[in-house]
Amino acid sequence: MSLMYLNSLKLEDRISKDKVYRLYGELLKGNLKVVEPAVSFNEGVRYPKIEELLGVKVEAQALLDELCEEQIFKVEIDGNVVVCPRCGSHRLMLSLLCPRCGSKKVVKAVMLQHLSCGHVDFEANFKVEGGLRCPRCRGQLNALGSDYKVHSTLYSCDSCGAAFSDPRHGYTCDLGHSFNGEEAAMRVVKLYRFNEEKRSLIERLALNLEEMLKPLADEGWRIESPARIPGLSGVLHDFELAVTSGNGKPPSLVASLVSPDEAASANEILALWAKAKDVNAERTLILAVPGLQEENRKLAENLGITVVEGRNSGELKLKLQELAENLKDRKT
Repeated sequence: MSLMYLNSLKLEDRISKDKVYRLYGELLKGNLKVVEPAVSFNEGVRYPKIEELLGVKVEAQALLDELCEEQIFKVEIDGNVVVCPRCGSHRLMLSLLCPRCGSKKVVKAVMLQHLSCGHVDFEANFKVEGGLRCPRCRGQLNALGSDYKVHSTLYSCDSCGAAFSDPRHGYTCDLGHSFNGEEAAMRVVKLYRFNEEKRSLIERLALNLEEMLKPLADEGWRIESPARIPGLSGVLHDFELAVTSGNGKPPSLVASLVSPDEAASANEILALWAKAKDVNAERTLILAVPGLQEENRKLAENLGITVVEGRNSGELKLKLQELAENLKDRKT
């Protein structure tokens, strides 16, 4: 029952737990239906919504990709950016190269056509002192449109003399690495769209159990969510919640959380009961939104497991806070 919850909270390896809950809250409010990229020469590909929300910059895309692994977001291709194949830099200068010899000594030239004789040549070859003259028929070119027209734009190479219409592309990154278009690497620019099918999961993940039981923490109780506790067998057991009255003492309470998209099975209830016994917990809870199936509720109660049900997270919070008040006076 707890694996998905714990896996999702691996985000905390890089950002604090309160920011994780803030992210889940914004998803539920509908403020992150679509996370769009912002692309600029200076900063590359960024995700400002996530950066502002979580206070992270470089790792925003890594966090989004991690949420895609949990299917909380769906990814779409929004574009691409050419990057250096050696260092990955997106800060590139583009050069035009001669397709014959590869030289950078490429110039852009306008081609003119003499309408009278039909001759086409570079504009530079028409130029004479005082104006333009056709190098073939020696006729004077006075008026654009009646004597001559701009035929096209071509490139010429000062190294080998080649003329061409399609130069090759060459790049140099800000660290000085040079490469041509065929060698260039490409970074896909992604757009992230919230997967509405995971809304019930987010409602569950957004339950900040530590915050709900803050009154106990204020009284000196130790609240862990999630919690990993060694059992008498030496095995480490995972729980969504553990409440302990003091260091070195067995947990006063352990709990697992279930939601509609991950209903508790009889085997999972039995596994929770066995884990709670192994850690010598005084009390075991199943937190269920909105509730358990009747046969599983009866099984849990027969095993001495308290079932705390709420139609939504708000109702569950009220019941947990009521439970916290009942525990306060038991601290020794």
